[in-house]
Amino acid sequence: MLRKIVAVTGPEGRRIAELACGHTSTGVAEAAIGAEHECIDCDELRMPPDFVAYKETPLFTQDTVPAALLRDHSTKRGVWGRIVVREGRLEYRIDIMNKRWNLDPGAPGTIPPEVPHAVQPLGKVAFLVRFFRAPAP
Repeated sequence: MLRKIVAVTGPEGRRIAELACGHTSTGVAEAAIGAEHECIDCDELRMPPDFVAYKETPLFTQDTVPAALLRDHSTKRGVWGRIVVREGRLEYRIDIMNKRWNLDPGAPGTIPPEVPHAVQPLGKVAFLVRFFRAPAP
């Protein structure tokens, strides 16, 4: 998945590109702020390990899920999400990746930043979304 470079550090030949998703990429020869760079961690839906939870939604059910969550929407730059199903099943999809998952209490869903996604209740369900970001400096 292509991600914008937001900062570049390190000497020539050992440059580290900081990406808008929160990941870094080392050894980037021609890293320029604003350029796009492939992020394999985002392709595999791996949240940066140091990110911390900072808020969560109320518990939604099949009757109270906001309509906006049923159609494509996304988180902001640098904000990851985790869909936590408390009971039942929920379909989670990311169409640009051509992926669909059936989430349940044992299988949460990971939401990368700025990627359109949607959910659909599969019968009776209760779930929430927890949001994560980089720790404060």
